[in-house]
Amino acid sequence: MAAVPAGWYFDGRAQRWWDGSTWGSLAPDSNDRTLATLSHLGVVLGGFLLPLILYLIADDQRRPQTRRHAREALNFQITTLVVTLLAMVAMFTGLAASGLLGASGEPEAIGAGIGVGVTLFFLFFVVLFAVSIAAFVFGIIGAVRANKGEHYDYPLCIRFVRS
Repeated sequence: MAAVPAGWYFDGRAQRWWDGSTWGSLAPDSNDRTLATLSHLGVVLGGFLLPLILYLIADDQRRPQTRRHAREALNFQITTLVVTLLAMVAMFTGLAASGLLGASGEPEAIGAGIGVGVTLFFLFFVVLFAVSIAAFVFGIIGAVRANKGEHYDYPLCIRFVRS
């Protein structure tokens, strides 16, 4: 009886390494790596929807790298969305409060109301700019790492979706 030589073979479910006596690791899947890379580019290609779709279609058996990277990117995109919405609520609340300050009709109160309103409006755009830059930079770093086959965990990220 001839022995089967070592090499990559289909084991009935996936490509695996056969060392001549036992099955070894799964073959790297280039589509898995490509989808994992794409999941980090949600900031450019549709926000949290892209990593959400990739997370939902990837399973832990066939595309584990895609699922892990999509989960991480989805958590970061949700975090940036929450921070942006909180900044927006704070800005509108502050603008309403500044309007109440100026409603008294006194010149000092009107000036204070305008000053508070302009400051909050400016701070909202500073926060929005910082969140956008962070999402872009961290997304690119995540895509590069995923393309190399490495894991990437976003800094400053709330883990809403867990494995």
